[in-house]
Amino acid sequence: MTLADDEFLARFEDCSLDDAVFKHTGHVRMAFLYLQRHDTETALTRICKGIQRFGASRGAPEKYHATVTIAFARIIAKRLQPDQGFDDFVAANPDLMSPRPLLLDYYSEALLYSDEARLRFVAPDRRPLPT
Repeated sequence: MTLADDEFLARFEDCSLDDAVFKHTGHVRMAFLYLQRHDTETALTRICKGIQRFGASRGAPEKYHATVTIAFARIIAKRLQPDQGFDDFVAANPDLMSPRPLLLDYYSEALLYSDEARLRFVAPDRRPLPT
């Protein structure tokens, strides 16, 4: 059963969302919804803090990766279309369903997988993120 958008976000925010639902597609959906509903900076704050809280609730705070989270959210923000549903967004952006290859267009492996990039956002070293 697919959760409605509001219920999906509510369960994400209170950390009751099933782990099986919050795989990569769930991360993209959460970011998509926040970016639709808020200005970019507010959405980025909610995305980052939400993922950190969710990981901590599972005893895995080390899974949070600042650069992956922020870079991916910025790419999603740039590609959002007004009044677009999530399924249509995914169909129009299939490369977003595979995060590492997409981010390696912008980042070298050495930078993307560095401790520094995990702990704080670092700018790409291959080409700029879309603005």
